[in-house]
Amino acid sequence: MKIVKFYEISEEKVLGAHFIVCDLVDKKKNSKYVAGQLFDGETIKSVNFFNQNRSDPRGMTVEIMESMGIVKDSIIETDIVKNGEYYNVDNWKLNTDPSITEDAFVKVAPIDLNEAYNFILNTVKEVDSNPEEQGQYKSLSYLTNRILESNKEAFISSSAAIRMHHNYKSGLLYHTYRMLEQALCLCNVYSYVDKELLVCGTVLHDIGKINCLETDACGKATVTPQGRLLDHAVVGIMMIQEESYKDCYDSEKIMMLQHMIASHHGKAEWGAITTPSFPEALLLHQIDMTDSRMNMFEENYKGVEPGTISNEYVSGLEKSNIYKPSYIK
Repeated sequence: MKIVKFYEISEEKVLGAHFIVCDLVDKKKNSKYVAGQLFDGETIKSVNFFNQNRSDPRGMTVEIMESMGIVKDSIIETDIVKNGEYYNVDNWKLNTDPSITEDAFVKVAPIDLNEAYNFILNTVKEVDSNPEEQGQYKSLSYLTNRILESNKEAFISSSAAIRMHHNYKSGLLYHTYRMLEQALCLCNVYSYVDKELLVCGTVLHDIGKINCLETDACGKATVTPQGRLLDHAVVGIMMIQEESYKDCYDSEKIMMLQHMIASHHGKAEWGAITTPSFPEALLLHQIDMTDSRMNMFEENYKGVEPGTISNEYVSGLEKSNIYKPSYIK
């Protein structure tokens, strides 16, 4: 059975839609009700659960819902309709369809995961400035592939964010893969750029997220304590530093690679530790901005009718209401 997405729901009621319950909280205004959050496999929306027997003096409470088997991470079946910016639910109950499981809600990056990972790994090898491992120093490519291989499973499965962009299972891999495609093209335009440095910086720019985000089986990510305390750029810099201690590397190249991680958000108000100080660092910032913003367009076009502009602004796009051309279906 097809899982209904929130962006597909309009003013016409959808019967028997399925969602994962993310949160339930007791509320009291004029009557007791439960404020809930539902997940459709891509986005989380808030809804209110009222007692369907409006004459029941108990109203609705989390305890009553739990007695029905409706708890956090359970799946419910409900009729749902969009009312302006809000969603109203009715006739809700615990799911009894054995074919509807958590797996039905998993959103995964739209690529072959192993193929994308191998492309990244092989591209790093192709730009290796010292493939024969001659001389005093190991290359940045060697370091980068060491980090990738020792964190392969987490790198492939991790989300890239809680929200904003690529916030689904394997989103980090997808984001890195598309950024790497851009980086290779820009190296052809700006031939003086250190290709190995830009490729390695691109591949590792968000590597800290594998420790700063915890991605569950459904692709939903939460911030870890390390992520709260240090942020992914600091953790990425630490990962590079730790790996660099294992062999002999050019200290200037390591510093430049770490600077790219520190500056890839571009500005302090956007979360950067510092601002880009050389061409490869600036290109990395621009590549990251381009792919993250394009993904915001891709995701937020869902539910927008061709030839119309969205009713809600997208905060990551400078709070712009986005226009969907009539020729995009």
